[in-house]
Amino acid sequence: MPGGDETALAAIDRTETGGVDHLVARMPGPAEAAWFEIGPGVPLLVQTRVSSDRRGPVRVIETRYAADRCRLLYGLGEAAGRPPVPR
Repeated sequence: MPGGDETALAAIDRTETGGVDHLVARMPGPAEAAWFEIGPGVPLLVQTRVSSDRRGPVRVIETRYAADRCRLLYGLGEAAGRPPVPR
């Protein structure tokens, strides 16, 4: 979509002001395992984000990651602007 989701939301006076992430690890179904090209025993990490504005929820995004190939790094508040700590 031209301008992205934020532009479309702003056009209807809905600007995200916050969100909540829900993270869960689960085993993939056969189609997911094939798509991610993962072997037996490798779980998926599923992130569901619900973004809201002053009037309530405006967007839900679900993202799936192969748990053996990802690392999520979150910054909150002042920590959001700091460089990540390598591990």
